[in-house]
Amino acid sequence: MHPMLTLESNHLAQQFSTIQKQALRQKQKNMELRFKSEHQRLPFGFLELPYQKNLAPYARLASPIQKKMNTLLTLGIGGSSLGTKAALEALNLNPKTNFLFLESPHPSEIERTFRKIDFQKTTVNVVSKSGNTLETIALFFLVLEELQKKVPASRIQEHIIITTEKNENFLYTLAKQKKWRVLEIPKNVPGRYSVLSAVGLFALCVAGANIKSILAGAREMWEHPQAAFDFATWAYGAHRLLHRPIHVFFPYDPRLSFFADWFLQLWAESLGKSETSGPTPLKALGPQDQHSLCQLFLAGPRDKWFTLLSVRSHKPTFKISGSLGSFSYLKNKDTQTILQAELEATQTALQAFQNPTLHLSIHHLDEKSLGALFMFFELATVACGYFYDINPFDQPAVEHIKRHSRSLLTTAPIKSVKPHLDSSDTKPV
Repeated sequence: MHPMLTLESNHLAQQFSTIQKQALRQKQKNMELRFKSEHQRLPFGFLELPYQKNLAPYARLASPIQKKMNTLLTLGIGGSSLGTKAALEALNLNPKTNFLFLESPHPSEIERTFRKIDFQKTTVNVVSKSGNTLETIALFFLVLEELQKKVPASRIQEHIIITTEKNENFLYTLAKQKKWRVLEIPKNVPGRYSVLSAVGLFALCVAGANIKSILAGAREMWEHPQAAFDFATWAYGAHRLLHRPIHVFFPYDPRLSFFADWFLQLWAESLGKSETSGPTPLKALGPQDQHSLCQLFLAGPRDKWFTLLSVRSHKPTFKISGSLGSFSYLKNKDTQTILQAELEATQTALQAFQNPTLHLSIHHLDEKSLGALFMFFELATVACGYFYDINPFDQPAVEHIKRHSRSLLTTAPIKSVKPHLDSSDTKPV
């Protein structure tokens, strides 16, 4: 058992025959050897992030925002925003700074966000791993126009931070020309694995989070990775041996709703590399989806397996002091007790209807456990990639959409390239 989390896998394990379990354990041993060998050879950038020493730049940039600004506007999409949103929601820190995100260039989203902003009191953090993300750069041009209208030219640089790789990409080159502040994303950390880099840590520092504790939790998880590797083993087995291609990720805490969104990108983009290695992640949220999706889960096709994610201790909690009629059983019950009962009832029902389940619980939701949770699923995802014998760090199919989008927006269309959707190269990009 890990000190910060507990993985209950008995129900899923019972679905396999003795021979299947023996085969899975042997594959797990081979996977762990490959994981360690590949990390020693490359190494994996995301596993170096928990050991970063120089956190001063985050505090140095955060301080004037906390003192002089009222809003941090993050421009980014996918891995450049989901992890940060997940962390801010999970920790629920209630900072003085207002955190806004623009991810899509949809007019309604832009208008709604701009209505909330006093640009004279706003810092804009432009986040793009590649420095060339179409949606993010389009949004930045619009935001920059607003800043230029409302902020003196001599002070524009006080309102802009660029978070990207340090190479000759568009954003980094522009930042050097304009003398804008830059936070670096390491080259060997793919975007969806970057939450523990400047991508997430800077905003969390502005929010007042203890980022040292976040990194400590991630570090402890990497130094004791067995639960994450076990999770990957059962996930692979559920897909390949039990023929359950859909993985339902089911947090029982609203603070983990964005975390589920982050996980969906991580799992889908990392593992969807061929027709046989693409387990489909699906988000559900308890207890709300007891009243909707659970009808399908219980009575529909037997093509799913479930990860239930819960937090054991909640603060504050609320106690019902009085009740009436047929609901008298609620008297003196607190809300945590009610939620726990609903979680257990859902798990029991899923199992009764022959749906394999895992239950991952964290003892309480704070910076250290959140860092551990991020690292747990990053480790499990990479491990699953090696079970499927694919590269869990690239996204070759997504690049076709990016190239075609650019070709449709330019006068000189990009020459079409025959799709190559599979990937077996294990070098992170």
